[in-house]
Amino acid sequence: MIGSNKKIQILKSNLPFLSNFFNLGFIQVSNAAIQIILFPLIIHVVGLGNFGLVMVANSLASIGALIVNYGTGLSGIKDVTVHKNNPSELSTTVYNIFFTRIILAILCLLAVPLLYFAHYDLLFLLPALPILLSEIVNPLFFFTGIEKLLLYNLANLLAKLMAAACILLTIKTQANAPWVNFYLGIFNLFFYLVLAVYTLKKYQLGKIIFKLTEIYALLKNNFYLAGNNFSVQLQQSFFLFAIATTHNPLLLGAYSLCDKVVWSFRLLLTAFSGAVFPKAVRLYQEDATQWYRYKKNTNQWLAIFFLLVGIGLFVLSPFITKILTGGDNALSTSFIRSISFVPFVSSMNLLNVLDLLIKNSYQTIFKIAMLLLAISICTSLLLITFGAPAYFGSYPLIIEISSFSLYFYFIKKSGGIFLRGGIKKGAKK
Repeated sequence: MIGSNKKIQILKSNLPFLSNFFNLGFIQVSNAAIQIILFPLIIHVVGLGNFGLVMVANSLASIGALIVNYGTGLSGIKDVTVHKNNPSELSTTVYNIFFTRIILAILCLLAVPLLYFAHYDLLFLLPALPILLSEIVNPLFFFTGIEKLLLYNLANLLAKLMAAACILLTIKTQANAPWVNFYLGIFNLFFYLVLAVYTLKKYQLGKIIFKLTEIYALLKNNFYLAGNNFSVQLQQSFFLFAIATTHNPLLLGAYSLCDKVVWSFRLLLTAFSGAVFPKAVRLYQEDATQWYRYKKNTNQWLAIFFLLVGIGLFVLSPFITKILTGGDNALSTSFIRSISFVPFVSSMNLLNVLDLLIKNSYQTIFKIAMLLLAISICTSLLLITFGAPAYFGSYPLIIEISSFSLYFYFIKKSGGIFLRGGIKKGAKK
């Protein structure tokens, strides 16, 4: 039996992780909850077809935001964790990230006219640009790295509540549909900017310290990680864009709804990943075998939880459809059933991704991302060309299973799989 003092010590040692997970979890759950509450209301006003167009613009803006982020949302956590007790290095790290994001945001904005010349209707995209711009000053990497997320949590919640209030008060007709993304982005931009200024003053980072050579190094070092993030987002969005080319608003709307259900669970997994990341870095640096034992035990709990989630989604899909759309929609119900176990497969791959991240195996991550992007494009084209709409819901599951298989293969190839007894082959002593 573990003594009471030992239990208290274990609890204290895990307080930063528990705090991080609670705050990150609350951030992502509140994001998902508010938008899931909003979506049925938006659909009732603008219609399922316009909702699909809103989600296409949202996905395009989110891809732009990922380019702006350029992997700093993850690498920044690690850098802040390492340098949080060194004000000079911390200041350089933060400013390098912000200036890198500004450069990339300018390049993204310069690319917008190209979409116009490619005959893309900018009516829905232009109001969504604040989603992209807000990523410039998003300080989540900093607060996660120092493991103090309460303030960020409150600001994020306020931004989402104010966006929700504006959407409910102003989106009254189908003509207002393009402004949904504007409200979702503009309040994030405002609150993130306030938080960024607060961060610079509170942690005495007011002196602007950045080096072009280090920005170049960041761009070079994060290339594979950014490519992976871009590929992951495109894997999720490419099929949505492909469906948009069919000019079938109801099909686009039904798949957008299914995609948002998957997205909601990905937010929860992202929260867990962000909370675990600092601890994973520490465990691996101290002793790799600790990290692999922790990974094995955590995977067991994730499997139990997300298997139950999958069963719940499958059984309750008609009820979920009715809540989200306000009525019966056989196609939406079919899609939700098809993606029921996508969160489970994603959860089983979560720590595999972290495993490669803490080893700085960005090139391997990038290689996996490119393979998955190729699989995504081929699968999308095959489904659109030869598949019936009823099978479109299988796309997310195909991609997630492919992702898990590739990560498992490359980790096994590098000797990073548990042997009998739970000890990793080749682990550091």
